[in-house]
Amino acid sequence: MEFSSEGSGLPGDQPVSYEWDFDGDGTTDSTEANPSHTYTAKGLHTARLTVTGPDELTALAVQDITVGNTRPEVTIQQPPDGGTFSFGDTIPFTVEVTDEEDGQSGPIDCSRVVVQSQLGHDTHLHPLDNYTGCTGEIVTDAGDSHGSGQNLYYGITAQYEDKGAPDAPALTGSTSLTLRTSYREAEHFTSTGGGNGGAEVGSRADASGGKRLIEIEDGDWVAFDPVNLKGVESVTVGASSGGLGGTVEFRAGSPTGELLGSVTVPNTGGWERLISPTTELKDPGGTTELYAVFTNPEWNTGKADLLSVDWLHFNGPGVEKAGGTKVKLKAQPASGTAPLTVALSSTVEPAEGRTISSYHWDFGDNVKPTGPEGATATHRYDRKGVYTAHLTVTDNKGDTSTGAVRIDVK
Repeated sequence: MEFSSEGSGLPGDQPVSYEWDFDGDGTTDSTEANPSHTYTAKGLHTARLTVTGPDELTALAVQDITVGNTRPEVTIQQPPDGGTFSFGDTIPFTVEVTDEEDGQSGPIDCSRVVVQSQLGHDTHLHPLDNYTGCTGEIVTDAGDSHGSGQNLYYGITAQYEDKGAPDAPALTGSTSLTLRTSYREAEHFTSTGGGNGGAEVGSRADASGGKRLIEIEDGDWVAFDPVNLKGVESVTVGASSGGLGGTVEFRAGSPTGELLGSVTVPNTGGWERLISPTTELKDPGGTTELYAVFTNPEWNTGKADLLSVDWLHFNGPGVEKAGGTKVKLKAQPASGTAPLTVALSSTVEPAEGRTISSYHWDFGDNVKPTGPEGATATHRYDRKGVYTAHLTVTDNKGDTSTGAVRIDVK
């Protein structure tokens, strides 16, 4: 076995010495920085590294070594890492385990597999429910425990403790992934960059979550990682422009990666005047880092910013269990000159055994509905632009489903 002291030492390359005790018997077995050692006895061994600097300053690191048993390998076959969901969805899971020792006595014992769901908020996770087995279904919660605009997601962890081996203790293997909500505030990106420094997050009272992306110039980008487009048909972009306008390109893997789809955002008459164009998204296959790249070759340092982005809505069932509620929308008229009053209606087919308990309309212009909401709505679009209206219905089990329709205002 190869050992490494990498990361040990003092600033400024001050001299230090190394003392390795590979079996925990209190005897120094090596004084090399990166030694090797062969264990001949099965069981649990404790390796210790003591690093000593000037004035007898010491530090200790400890690592348990198991000999005679191999740690199991655990993978989550479904859902995929970075898949999309909506709160209330039921999400099927499949876990695969391989273990060198346990596999010799027959199939893996799935009763030893534990899957845990977790509610993610910014950088921390709240444990929710535990499930036992290699297959099953996770019922996500309603997601209403935090306020509007919060960076919420789901974590899934799977682990398996093996049966051990003769003279060797049991070992646990685990893996984890994250799922992202289909509706995502643009400011919850993973990274940003570009030739002009990347986008910034600005607080704006009229924004969906109180913030939106600003200072966007030609070549800037934001990235979302991880993303898997299984079950995603298109994406709606909530954006505005009081400047030059531009194109939002969705690319896989890098700012110059495969083009998956794009929308155009012209000058909308003001930074607060939001429109919501939609583009189909090509599935690149597998999990990737999704880049939103902002372009307009006419931009230069003497011109205004291109546009502002408030939110993204990934349309489609995502990783939800098949057979969920279906929502279809109709707009009448679907196009016309501003101001345009549109009657919105829906056809809702609840999942078997379910009933619809509530309706929520998003008209695609950041104007909130007033009064009680139902299967129909009327909305006036005061300015020209391309809009995508969404209706989200919630059934009696808390599961949500969404439909969308395009409106062109000229």
